[in-house]
Amino acid sequence: MAEVRHLPGAGTRQGDPLSPAIFALVSSLVVYPLLERVSGVEVMMYTDDLLILFPYTYIAGVVQSVMGILQEFGDFFGIATQPKKKQPPSSGTWSQGHG
Repeated sequence: MAEVRHLPGAGTRQGDPLSPAIFALVSSLVVYPLLERVSGVEVMMYTDDLLILFPYTYIAGVVQSVMGILQEFGDFFGIATQPKKKQPPSSGTWSQGHG
């Protein structure tokens, strides 16, 4: 009988070939409600990152809705978001601030 040396309590190991598929499956549970509830939102996903895009003029009204949906998702699945990554630009346009 083979000996098991590590049983993760949650998640997958770094570099696990199943990680991208699991991320795509689970993140679809937040992406589809987000697209249904918030107009003008676009979502990009790559590896284990989720980027939520919406027109700059929408920031005041949309951020609260998006954050509420992400919080519901995180609470249900026990997933923490990274606040530093979820802050919108403070002023200017994307090309002015990042180009």
